[in-house]
Amino acid sequence: RKLDELAALPADTANLRLTLVDPRDLAAISRFEGLRALHLGQERSSLLGISTGYHRCWTTPPEDLFEPLAKLTKLEVLGVPCPLAAATGLLAPLANHPALQTIEVSGDGLAIDERLVRCLATVSRLKAVKLHLVPIDAATLRALARLPLTSLELKFCRGLDRDGWQALMTMRTLQRLSFQDWSWNVVPEGEQRAPGWRPGPAELERLRELPALRTLELNHCGIETDQLDALPDTLT
Repeated sequence: RKLDELAALPADTANLRLTLVDPRDLAAISRFEGLRALHLGQERSSLLGISTGYHRCWTTPPEDLFEPLAKLTKLEVLGVPCPLAAATGLLAPLANHPALQTIEVSGDGLAIDERLVRCLATVSRLKAVKLHLVPIDAATLRALARLPLTSLELKFCRGLDRDGWQALMTMRTLQRLSFQDWSWNVVPEGEQRAPGWRPGPAELERLRELPALRTLELNHCGIETDQLDALPDTLT
């Protein structure tokens, strides 16, 4: 929904997908005290029907942008586009949020580095990270391994390789691991590429190294019988 539709929604709305031209309009959601899930999206601005691209305010938002979210004490899930996720200090108002457990980041313009992971670590109750179209590599996954995550979801994230799989095997607190096309290798507006790396039986056997892992989701992942046979019998 867009900003001009919010006024018609009841104050007890629990789930909201909000598309904004300017992220500073986020203050309009402060009346939804029962909100449990919020997904933010970027709306392209236009002039006389002609797209003018994204406003710079997405890449340089004010540090207090998420202060209205700190007042939504039932909020459990927050989805943000990559420009907001990359903004320094933006998650600070959510550091002691009493309910926020899941953060989802979408978009191709973000590098998950130690700085961003330190920001995520300030969200004291964070248990799950979902990445959608975010490029990953071994350094990305090694950085994420520093968080005490119980759930990690990788949806159409190009870059997984053997070194990255090794980094995944250090996430000892994971209870759920989800992939959406683990060999995804599409570059936006780039050349056509062959499918990327995918784990073989030997790599899948290593999932036994994750003692808490019980759920493995493989959506649109090419997998053969020998790979299935290599999976731990503790998985569902």
